[in-house]
Amino acid sequence: MTNLGVSVYPELRPLDEIGDCLAVAASHGFTRVFSSMFSMPGSPSEVLAAFASLNKAAHMCDMEVSLDINPRCMERLGATPAKLDVFASIDADILRMDGAYSEDDNLRMLENPFGMRIEYNASALDSQSIESLVARGAPRDRILACHNFYPQRYTGYPWDKFCKVNERLVKTGVRIGAFMASHAPNTHGVWDATCGLPTVERLRDYPAHLQARVLAAAGTTDVIFGNAYASEVEMEAVREALAPVEPHYVSERHRAMVKRIRVVLWPRLGPA
Repeated sequence: MTNLGVSVYPELRPLDEIGDCLAVAASHGFTRVFSSMFSMPGSPSEVLAAFASLNKAAHMCDMEVSLDINPRCMERLGATPAKLDVFASIDADILRMDGAYSEDDNLRMLENPFGMRIEYNASALDSQSIESLVARGAPRDRILACHNFYPQRYTGYPWDKFCKVNERLVKTGVRIGAFMASHAPNTHGVWDATCGLPTVERLRDYPAHLQARVLAAAGTTDVIFGNAYASEVEMEAVREALAPVEPHYVSERHRAMVKRIRVVLWPRLGPA
């Protein structure tokens, strides 16, 4: 099953506006939210308060949140690989590591008592490191992978390299996230993104629904809009591009039936 996601940026937009986006996304079957915690300015208490509110808004829509952090962000917030209480205090679901730790530290994070999953940079994660962590007792279902996104043209992942990374990770059984670009007017994102925020360069200008089908066909299990806000038309097109699996109610707030999705194979792409 492919999870659909959106990205939101509380340092760039007010929470009530973000909440409206999440409500619309949830009504179209989107279940994941990505946000960058280390790019948020302010004191540690202000950052934690902002993301506690974001997590609460997402959870009201039955969505889970992946928070992008790095070692400097953890130090700033008083966290260590063995002490993730500060993230548990804001009801974090997933910590996406934009940086590297040792295997011992990775194991400590994966064994956190709060049930939080740890999402690693897909390019830096290999099958040997995953199997080594599992052999040492790490729960495999807590290990996730997610590719980066790229705001500037001609800096994104080459298609062939993306496929090779996914082929390697698919064999491990971990979920694999990647980003697609919204072409809605006046979108925003980190680093003054104006050309979308996709993972794969050749997909940057494709319609959203086609990006989703191509990413899913390449083994991606979590397809996420990198820039905000995707239009409702794009969300619906992406949902319809991936076949439904089972009905599911989003929340009491919406009472709208949405459908989970299944990968629809897309013909293999030719040369770039």
